Formats: sequence, structure tokens, C-alpha cells
Amino acid sequence: MFLTVKDLKKSYGSGSTKVEVLKEINFEVMKGEICVLLGPSGSGKSTLLNIIGGIDDADSGYVSINNEKTNAMITISTYKSTIIIDLSLPISSPVKCIA
Repeated sequence: MFLTVKDLKKSYGSGSTKVEVLKEINFEVMKGEICVLLGPSGSGKSTLLNIIGGIDDADSGYVSINNEKTNAMITISTYKSTIIIDLSLPISSPVKCIA
């Protein structure tokens, strides 16, 4: 599997102001697939991409590229995938992968 996201969780704030942005996100993308990430404003699309890209850290879970967890990598810039974000479409699932 090219990209694996497993049990990814991310929240902001604490106590009564805690907002869970990503709740146990799971998906896999095979090399060459086109992946579409859909969702309304504030649903966690940018947060998910920031975690996949290594810009932000998840609270739990992991991302792996070519079976190597990204937190163990020095750089992920040599890996390529296609992710398309189209906010004009209705959300039916947070992630769609098309072969």
C-alpha cells in the first residue's frame, strides 16, 4: 500500500472547549490512485493533509508511506500521490479513492 492512514485522531483545545477534528480516520491509497478529499469548512481536511504531509502531528494513530511510518522519516518529499479537494461536491464520505 502506498499511503496508509490508521486510527488517526486530532483535537484542539482541552476540557469543555476540546474539539475533536479527526476521529479515528482510516483509509489506504494505492500508488497511482487519485484520491478526493471532500468536506465542509471546518471538517478537518487541511488538518488531515497537514498530518499526512508531516506539518502537524496527530494525537494518536499513524500515517505510513510505502509501509514506513512518516514520524520515522526524515523527508517525505520524494513520494508522490494525487489528492484532489473539491468543496463544491456534497460530502458522503471524508475520503474517496479512485483507481
